[in-house]
Amino acid sequence: MEYIAHRKENGNDQLLLDHLTGVANMAEYFAADFRAEDFGRCVGMLHDIGKYSNRFQRYIRGEEKLKRGDVDHSSAGAIEAYHMSANAIGLIMSYCISGHHSGLLDGGSKYDDNESAATLWGRLNKEVEDYSSYTNEIQISDKPQKPHISLITESINEKGNFSLSFFIRMVFSCLVDADFLDTEKYMTDGMQDRDAGEDIHSLKKKLDSFLNKNGYLKGKKGINKYRSDILKECIEEGKGDEKFYTLTVPTGGGKTISSLAFALERAEKASKKRVIYVIPYCSIIEQTVDLFRHIFGENNVLAAYSNADYDDENLRLSADNWNKPIVVTTSVQFFESFYSNRTSACRKLHNVADSVIIFDEAQLLPEFRLKPCIRVIEELGVNYGCVAVLCTATQPSLNKFFEKVFINRKPGIILKEICADTKELFTVFRRVSFNKIGKISDDELAEKLEDHEQVLCIVSTRKQAANLFKLLDGDGIYHLSTLMTAEHRRRTLKDVRSRLQNNKRCIVVSTSLIEAGVDVDFPCVYKAETGLDSIIQAGGRCNREGGMDADRSIVYVFDCYHYCAELLHYISGVIASGR
Repeated sequence: MEYIAHRKENGNDQLLLDHLTGVANMAEYFAADFRAEDFGRCVGMLHDIGKYSNRFQRYIRGEEKLKRGDVDHSSAGAIEAYHMSANAIGLIMSYCISGHHSGLLDGGSKYDDNESAATLWGRLNKEVEDYSSYTNEIQISDKPQKPHISLITESINEKGNFSLSFFIRMVFSCLVDADFLDTEKYMTDGMQDRDAGEDIHSLKKKLDSFLNKNGYLKGKKGINKYRSDILKECIEEGKGDEKFYTLTVPTGGGKTISSLAFALERAEKASKKRVIYVIPYCSIIEQTVDLFRHIFGENNVLAAYSNADYDDENLRLSADNWNKPIVVTTSVQFFESFYSNRTSACRKLHNVADSVIIFDEAQLLPEFRLKPCIRVIEELGVNYGCVAVLCTATQPSLNKFFEKVFINRKPGIILKEICADTKELFTVFRRVSFNKIGKISDDELAEKLEDHEQVLCIVSTRKQAANLFKLLDGDGIYHLSTLMTAEHRRRTLKDVRSRLQNNKRCIVVSTSLIEAGVDVDFPCVYKAETGLDSIIQAGGRCNREGGMDADRSIVYVFDCYHYCAELLHYISGVIASGR
């Protein structure tokens, strides 16, 4: 009897043995990036052995009418994996196999959960259709060994448990992606185009050509000289071998190009697979992606975020598993994926291993989720071959958040600063003065803005931005907020830059989305009072190219009482009406 894994409408079958072998080969290859080939191969061979049951074979042949999902074919592989190695090794494989369609399950209770429980132990305690025929076609002789993860100590502590759960997600990712790809190959007769882009060496040559053509390394005086010096330091440090870095460069210092040069230098030297940029705001992603595609070509750069619009089918497919040499994504998507249980979110995780990862605008990592984010960065660097760079003008003090783990009996993680003399850079790049002007209403603020030919105003809320925008009149008035579509923001910023460069009237009211990483150069900025790092970031949009004296380029910091006054007015009305 031939056992079938999949059947197309035209009656062409994929043999079950071919599917299991194909998935196992791919999962083994993927897991090699973090020395877990044996896990990848084993879960690949076992994941669908439930399809050896007579009931599934009748279903797939159309001999028994059943709805999709009526035949449970994933529990069998999980049960077999657990019995192969009834300890943590078996449970790791069981988690991955049982969830390869519906997502990773909670563990549950070995003794209390029956087959109706939506937990791993519910699956392992389940009575399933006889699948023993699998032994006629496949043999699993080599059981996986203990995972090669440094943070699992002899006595599994909280940190070791986190490393173990992280490892499960990474093996799960290998299985899920391999399963999707093998099935896709069969369903499309191998015709689906999945171009992985050029190799790192080719991209490094393209970047070198871009830098030389545009004189990035030849700055002779002023700000351009220091930008060149920063770039050279990043290239030189890229030849090193540390895993955790900070890059602290003032706004306008060329962090994007310099960090990119570091990343490709390190990726080429250490044979890393890809470069990943993790950015907090979509507005920065759009700008960064445009620059990277200009340098490397569209096919080599994947924009992976919620509002991304893929005109190219190849890029749309690459968004599933991040199989491109340069990936630009949001902080939300990056970190949440490592805590997700969904197949769609976890599928790409194995492709993060063995990468250089730039965390741009690191000061915007959310405070209330800082520890979980740091744990991911740490784990990727220690156990999955990644190099991490925390890049910003206002570097947060994160050393205390990194665990003092021990690697080969040496003290653990140290964040190394790439730029040797950061203090001098901030003196050199001082291009603005700050002037605190106190409380001001929206009407008064609008009058002040209209006195300027070119000015940026950054407020704290979308509501205030919309209200202030309505108060302004005349030509060259613009509004920016996160409620705009990506394409609308891109067009607006293009118009703004054109007006600034051509000395035309340009008044922009924006939420904080513009204050980090958006390349605009205003002679004057008004900024609603917030944290010091935010005010400094806003200053980076003022006199960005250093064309004016710092004393004439002013960031006016104001405290708005518009909404307080509005609330008091409302309360007064309620009291007066007797409601």
